[in-house]
This record gives sequence, structure tokens and C-alpha cells, in this order.
Amino acid sequence: MSLTPTKRANVSEHRHLRRRGVSIVELLIVVVILLIFSTLTTISYHNMTRGLVARSQANEINAAFVLARQLAITNSIAHRVTIDRDLRQFWIDRVDSAGDVLLPKVSGTEPFLEQTRIGSITVGSTVVDPSDSAEILFRPDGSSQRAVIQITQQGADLSDDSEYFTIVLYPATASTRIYPNERR
Repeated sequence: MSLTPTKRANVSEHRHLRRRGVSIVELLIVVVILLIFSTLTTISYHNMTRGLVARSQANEINAAFVLARQLAITNSIAHRVTIDRDLRQFWIDRVDSAGDVLLPKVSGTEPFLEQTRIGSITVGSTVVDPSDSAEILFRPDGSSQRAVIQITQQGADLSDDSEYFTIVLYPATASTRIYPNERR
């Protein structure tokens, strides 16, 4: 069965039209799908990274608490973690029984991370004024003062508890716990 020259031309023209490319509608559909995927990816990335800086700052302060406890037990003398919100730094001092500094800045000063905000600090039952330094004492018997520190990222919605990381220092054992996404 052979095609006549007219049918051959029609088949060739039909194939040519099919190979011509994509229509503008098909192209728009692909662009819209890509925009949806890029939007979802951006939102997922933002949610994933939200709070990473605040979490890192909470871990650094927590590490200072652990080190102060170890130094107090090892050296059999009290140590104190000082958190200064005005200077945006914290450090460990060796102190005597009266609370006077014997050896300043045992660990050196650690700056706060740029994007973090230290919220309220409670030592014992006293809320520390934002213009004052918070001083948390660690005793040679492994105990400490109770402390609660709230940390957020700069620009966080302060009314949203999920933007906070809270460090709680328990006095009997000077153990700490970081509570992500909540204010205590």
C-alpha cells in the first residue's frame, strides 16, 4: 500500500506541525509549576533555618554553664557565669565565698552571636533588669543557683513562643536543659 503524493505531503506536513515545539499554554503551565516548587522550597528552607542562630547561642551559654560547674568541682572553689546584655558577652569568673572575683574571665569572654537577642533572665526568683549583668553562681559541691534564660533571633515575633529557646539551670545538680520553641 503506497501513499499518493498528496497523502505523502499531508503526512509530512502533519509531522512537521507536531515537531514544531510547545505551545504558549504548555510553557506557561511549566513556568507556574516551577514557581510553585520554588515557593515551597523557599518556605521550607526558611522554616528549617528559623531559630538556628538562637539555638546555637543557647548551646554556647549552656556550654559555659557546664564548664563553670566542672571548674567549681575540680578546683573546689566557686565559679560564676556573668551574662552582660549591654556588652553582648558572657564569661566565667573564679570567686571567693563572699562573691568577690579572684580570677576574672577564666574562660575569656564570649560574644553573643550577631543575630541573637537575650530576652529575660531570671536568677533564683529575681528577674534581672536588662541593664544589669546576670551572675549565676556554681558551687564546689556541684550545685548552682536556679536560672532561666530566654533567647530569640533578632527580628523574631516576641509574642510567638515558638520563636524562643529557653535554658533552664536546675540548682541541685547544676544540670541544664534547653527547651526549644517555648518560653518558660
